[in-house]
Amino acid sequence: MVYKFPKVVLSWLLASGLVAGCGDSASPQPVIEVTGRVFLDDEPLRFGQVVFQPLSGGQPAIGKLEPNGKFSLGTYGESDGATIGRHRVRIVSYSSQDPGNKDVDSMSDTLGDLTIPERYSSFATSGIEVSVLREGNSPFIFKLESESTDPDHSDSPEANAEPLPDVADDSADAS
Repeated sequence: MVYKFPKVVLSWLLASGLVAGCGDSASPQPVIEVTGRVFLDDEPLRFGQVVFQPLSGGQPAIGKLEPNGKFSLGTYGESDGATIGRHRVRIVSYSSQDPGNKDVDSMSDTLGDLTIPERYSSFATSGIEVSVLREGNSPFIFKLESESTDPDHSDSPEANAEPLPDVADDSADAS
């Protein structure tokens, strides 16, 4: 016996099979609320973006800077937080991100001028690494400097200056 399916039913079955097979098979990593502030030469950085990239790989967390330098990170949605663990950090601030910049062409292919030292705009050169803990995270404070006049000065700004405890699975504490 030969079964004949209408084309609509056959198309629906194929499409639903394709959709069911698509997507990330791994479940998303849990996220923890992360907030903070960014300063440039002791003044709040008024516009830009902060990005936390997990050292273990995975989805980065991104936060837009408010005029007072504050940010709140989001990984899967706006301000939902960052994954637990160590992260490299980069901070960018382009003239096109300045809400007060009336000369910005919204159709332009360029981001404009970088308004902070270039070293902060790359994970490889920012020198910033932080730990996001399961609980007890204080707001991260990043103090950027335009120039260093001290030759022995480190380019690594400190965030949550205290050494951070391990971020390993604390299921052993649950006994």
